[in-house]
Amino acid sequence: GLLGTAVNVVQMVFGNMGEKSGTGVCFTRDPNTGENLFYGELLMNAQGEDVVAGIR
Repeated sequence: GLLGTAVNVVQMVFGNMGEKSGTGVCFTRDPNTGENLFYGELLMNAQGEDVVAGIR
């Protein structure tokens, strides 16, 4: 298979400044099955750790 390096380009902002801010994470493959499809999660009024650690 093809091997590559992941690249993230993001602007860091506060995600917990109200209902118009939030945090999210996305992948080009489903992290549970490995299926080749876009997968993501979004939480409004939250910080990055909340979505990555499954806190909320």
